[in-house]
Amino acid sequence: MYRKNLTIINQTFREAHTKTYGIVLLFTRELEKMRRVGKVAANLLNYLEQMVQPGADC
Repeated sequence: MYRKNLTIINQTFREAHTKTYGIVLLFTRELEKMRRVGKVAANLLNYLEQMVQPGADC
């Protein structure tokens, strides 16, 4: 089952790079990494938002 899924992912990934469209399937591990990066980015933006005020200049 794992090898079959991996083959489908590899084929889809290659097709996505050779065409202008396509669906790329990701592993659970990759999705979890993307979630963590998204949370870090959201936390950074929330932190920086406190420092920004209307009319402020660098």
